[in-house]
Amino acid sequence: MNQPTTQANPKSPLTTEVIQEWLITNIAEQIEAEVDEIDISERLDSYGLDSAQAMLLAAKLEEFLGFELSPTLVWHYPTIEAFSERLAEESQDVDSRVLEQVDSDKLAQILSAIEQLSTEEVYTAVATEKQLIKEKNFND
Repeated sequence: MNQPTTQANPKSPLTTEVIQEWLITNIAEQIEAEVDEIDISERLDSYGLDSAQAMLLAAKLEEFLGFELSPTLVWHYPTIEAFSERLAEESQDVDSRVLEQVDSDKLAQILSAIEQLSTEEVYTAVATEKQLIKEKNFND
């Protein structure tokens, strides 16, 4: 499974269309072609990228996506169409894992803070919260 990079994508999970557009634009740039010459149903290896171009494209793609790519993905998903669909799925998976991690980290911080409260501080916090709920219900 792909691992999130340290520079995670701040956006929502990317769509297949957005990834396809990025791939088309960047492949066209690498091979000095027009974007309308790039066919999403053609095999990626048909565009004649040399290894240096492929490595540069992969590095830029990882930065764009916000996660590391498995080197074998392109072999399993050989067209822009298939590759972008899989990358969109990966983007959603990575986004979900990041959210789960953030949620569990936040929960751990809250629990740690609660555990450090004295009994009196807990009673005060609960009483304050009850008062806020009453006021909110009264104003609604």
